[in-house]
Amino acid sequence: MRRLWGLSMLCLCLGLTNAAATRASVGSGPFTIGVTEDAPKGYDDGGLAMFKTMLGYDLTVDRMAVTWNPSAPTTIQEQTSLQRAINAATTAGVQVVLSIQPAHSTDVTGSNAYDAFAAYCVLVAKAFPQVQDIIIGNEPNLQLFNNPSWNGTQPIGAFNYEHMLASSYDALKAFNPNLDVVGLATSPRGNTPNATSNVGIPPVIFIYGMGQAYKASARSTPIADNVSMHPYPNPNSADDPPSKGYQWPNAGVANLDRLEQAWYDAFNGTGQPVFQEDGSHSLAHAGAPKTFVRWLLDEFGYQVPTPQPGYFNVENWKTVSEQTQAQYYAQVASQLACDPERVASLLYFHWIDEADRANGFQSGFARLDNSIRDAAASVKAAFAAGCQGAQTTWKHITTVWNGSANFASKGAFAFFVRAEEDVTYTAQINQVAGSGTTGGNGKGKGKGKKFLASAPVATATGSSPAYYTTGVKFNVPGGKLPKGTYTYSVTLNSVYGAPRSQTFTSKPFTR
Repeated sequence: MRRLWGLSMLCLCLGLTNAAATRASVGSGPFTIGVTEDAPKGYDDGGLAMFKTMLGYDLTVDRMAVTWNPSAPTTIQEQTSLQRAINAATTAGVQVVLSIQPAHSTDVTGSNAYDAFAAYCVLVAKAFPQVQDIIIGNEPNLQLFNNPSWNGTQPIGAFNYEHMLASSYDALKAFNPNLDVVGLATSPRGNTPNATSNVGIPPVIFIYGMGQAYKASARSTPIADNVSMHPYPNPNSADDPPSKGYQWPNAGVANLDRLEQAWYDAFNGTGQPVFQEDGSHSLAHAGAPKTFVRWLLDEFGYQVPTPQPGYFNVENWKTVSEQTQAQYYAQVASQLACDPERVASLLYFHWIDEADRANGFQSGFARLDNSIRDAAASVKAAFAAGCQGAQTTWKHITTVWNGSANFASKGAFAFFVRAEEDVTYTAQINQVAGSGTTGGNGKGKGKGKKFLASAPVATATGSSPAYYTTGVKFNVPGGKLPKGTYTYSVTLNSVYGAPRSQTFTSKPFTR
């Protein structure tokens, strides 16, 4: 497409460069909705017509990507087209969020180029002063974008990303303390260290790794003002409603509390702010110290069938009908409107479809011919209506996720434990004080001291993966409990949320 620079666009560049520099960042303002869309960079008008249409549906934010190429470390990629698009957005009244991403998965980690990438982030911020929100990286929990993910069982990708984020944060804040530096930006899913394809780190474990790296660095200042993630539906069942979410340690739009807890586990008590809990009401404002982080959910979408002319190749994901898409999009906007203290913005991916079904996404508000799907009007209505239910509540937990103990024995197992996260356990058999004696022949006969509840007869340790029911075995001295009254007790300890734990004790039983 030809890119025309007329007098009006030159005036736009010269006269509006700083027009939005004093505007509050997306991350510190009221709850907003918008899109993630790079198409304006290729439009002759910089997307001005698109932005005006978006505003008609209350979509007031656009996130665009900027890549860093180490072969040209101080050259802003697509600078001319990006400048035109940002100026057009500013004219229309749309706020732009920039996501600064390495062009290749090893650009930063492969050559220890943390400082060079951070310097590029500052270069971008200087070039586009209208932009107040900058996301560092794109889905760094996936090896596709941040290589390597794992070193054995260690989530090295999280350690490396924490270094990249901290370096970029310091550089950007030194340039402009009022910039909103956004971290995390994860995919909703990852997998195990031994995966042979789609290698990545689940977001809960990725946050855990970031926290470990932060603490090891002895840092006492923040690495992010706000956090981002991409709560797409599960690609293995991409027609699932957004309310279904994912199993731990992955997370979707229905599992934000899981990631808020993971962030708390990782950073509580450090110099990095955590999410606001109920009863603490103080949204940030321009120039004020940052007290809490909030979500910029900057990619969310459901693909729909595209029988219209212009599309090509075969769809590679499940789709939902346009009516269902409209329902799901409105549902999520309504849900998140009830959580403004923790959610700053929801950005749909994207405004207009990509033509290639196999390698692109057909989830936009607009079809290729610019006709508008029902989702745009449904989202506008949901946003205008605001929260229609109870306000979302959240407080951190100190126990494990839905831990339980079933003290009914079966076979060789004394009892069973379960949790909705990976846990280790420490179990014991305690004799109720005064119910028997020690010493003698091991059958409760003979002289000796009375058992005390604090002195276990037998102990057992082990681990239980998330969602598994795990049997607990004891090695009892002599193979049989002496006569007496006992209790079982077990403490479940979170593997990725220490020191969260939970203890269960059985009713007394007699042998």
